[in-house]
Parts: sequence; C-alpha cells; structure tokens
Amino acid sequence: MKKTTIFAGSIAKFAMAVVAFGAMLTSCTEEDFNLNVEKTNAKIYFNPTVIDPITDATVTATFTGAETITGTPNIPAGSTTITATAASGATGSTTVNYDAVEAGTTATYSPLIVLSNGLFDLVQVGDAAETITTKYGNVNAGHSHNGFSWFMNQSDYSAKFTAEWSETAKIEVEVLETIANSPQLQAYLKALAQEFTKEGTAEFNISAWAMFRTIFTLTATETTYDVVSKENPDYVVAKIKLTNPLEKVECKGEEAAIPGHEGHYQHGHSHGNGNNAGGGIGWAE
Repeated sequence: MKKTTIFAGSIAKFAMAVVAFGAMLTSCTEEDFNLNVEKTNAKIYFNPTVIDPITDATVTATFTGAETITGTPNIPAGSTTITATAASGATGSTTVNYDAVEAGTTATYSPLIVLSNGLFDLVQVGDAAETITTKYGNVNAGHSHNGFSWFMNQSDYSAKFTAEWSETAKIEVEVLETIANSPQLQAYLKALAQEFTKEGTAEFNISAWAMFRTIFTLTATETTYDVVSKENPDYVVAKIKLTNPLEKVECKGEEAAIPGHEGHYQHGHSHGNGNNAGGGIGWAE
C-alpha cells in the first residue's frame, strides 16, 4: 500500500481525573524494585460505520465477525470478515485485514459497510492508499516537559492510566467516471458521504517514578470502487473513490524517567500494584 506520514502537534481540549496516590513519596534503591510491571495485552476493536443508501444515513446494526481481539500479550496480523444486519433486514459486509499489534497498544478499525439497496453494489479495485497522521495526547493540568504535558507517577508503586479519544470525520466521495447516469445512482452516491463520530479507550500500566503520555496514529484510506448493477455485476455504472478518514486509530503509550528521579526509575518495575490512577488523555476536535 502507498503510505504517507503527517505529524500533527499537541491537541487541545482534554479531560483528566484527579490522581490518587496510595503510597508515600519515598525513594528506593534499585534492589527495592521487586515487581515487574507488565504491559497490558494488545487489543483490536472493530467499530464499523454502516451506511444505508435507502435512508441516506448511518444506521446501527448487529455484527458478526466484529468481536474484540485480545492478545497474549501480542496479536499477530490477520483478517476478519464483518457482516452487518440492520433492523430493516438489509445486510452488507467487508473484510478487514488488520496489522500485528504489540502489547501495550490498542487499535480500533472502523471500516465502511454499505448496506444493499437492491440496485447497486461496490466492488473494490486494487489496494487502498493510506495516509497516516500522528497526534500526541495531552494531560489537562499535567506536567510540562519538552513541549508536551505528561502524567507523572511520583510513587514507588505502579499506576494505571486510561486514555480516551473521540474524533468526528466525514467520508469523502470522488466520482471518477459516470457510465450510466440516473437519479437512483446520484442518490446512491450522495448517501455515501456521511459524517460519523468514533470514540475509544485504552488502558496502560505505568512504572514507578515514570512520566507518561500517549501517541495516537490515525490511518485514512482512499479506495477505488466500481459501482455495479445488483442484477448484473459485470455492468459497471460508475467509478468512484471513497476516503475513510478513520479507517484505523492506534493508541500506544510512551514513558520515561521523571526528570530528577532517574535514579529511582526502572522501566517496567515498581514495589507492587499501587492504587495510583491516571485519568483521560486524548483529544477532541
């Protein structure tokens, strides 16, 4: 696939819970850290966007093949075919080829599923092109370091942190060629350009005396389709390009020693399971 990488700056408007420390702020020697802080298991979530071209809207649906995948602790690359069934009985499906996910990382895939309208089907042509945007999570009222805000675990005990994100985007439709125009075709193409909102969370374990932030990677896909007749799949009525701005959102954590406490910090270690709780870290448009 063709890939383009774009780096974005810090993102504003965040929510953070109050940090509760369950231990006194004491220092300790390297030998005192006797518990490994394991990364959380990798997770893949599937949150499809379902479009009903008859009602010209996104709709809720029941899914098969969209169950959450949990790693042990990693997840190898694979694929799943997701089928959506709306309350009207209309169905649609798509196949998601997902990448490998390492422990301590979550990936949310939001593929497009277009329900059947009895007139047209979409047939993908070639591979999708990808555009990747990186956003850095911020901590409201956090500690600033090197231009970013960080959650600080100033404790001999490990901490848990929950990251939250929310993004609103709109599907872009570009008509490359119209072969057999009709009012029905125009209505179908118009219905594909829907706006939607996706949300997600990710949990992390943080080492003692560590500062922590999250990195979000957004993957947009640009896919070419033939619009074909439902009755005769060999009859192409139009060629279009669809851009899904939120095909995939990956969230991973980054931690480092708190400046001035490098002697206390050991990546992946602490005295034990503490009650320290970090709150939401993410972005909103």
